[in-house]
Amino acid sequence: MASKEVEKQMTKTLQDLLRQLYEIETIAGDFTQAASQELLLTRLQELLHGFQIFKERAAAYRSTQVPAALCRYVDEGGHPDDFVRQAFRQAAADNQLVAGRVAAIEALRDELMASGTAAFSEAASVYKSVVESKQQQQQQQQQWCCCCPECCWW
Repeated sequence: MASKEVEKQMTKTLQDLLRQLYEIETIAGDFTQAASQELLLTRLQELLHGFQIFKERAAAYRSTQVPAALCRYVDEGGHPDDFVRQAFRQAAADNQLVAGRVAAIEALRDELMASGTAAFSEAASVYKSVVESKQQQQQQQQQWCCCCPECCWW
């Protein structure tokens, strides 16, 4: 991750590039004299130099990944902070939806177990013993340093 100083430099470089683009736009809009051509060429060279500096400083951000949805949102005129707020709200809503589904499935499982136990008591007791045995095996595997009992004999 880039340091705060690198971030400040990158921000300043971006601000400079935007300022230079604005100046070029202004010069091109008022392109009436030969002096304007010299000034435009000078500003374009400065802009190219600024892009080179930007490219050099961008190396610190190579590992940074930005979601495509965020890029589209910003391209459409949205503010990145608003995108993050909406993403968190959506995640919270999705979490509540999934929590409701999990609760419904657990209630269905409990109801099926109760009905199954009432109808097939022997099969239900065998099933419960198998489930308990599996849970004990999982607990033992969590105590080992890896996933196999052969290397964890102590």
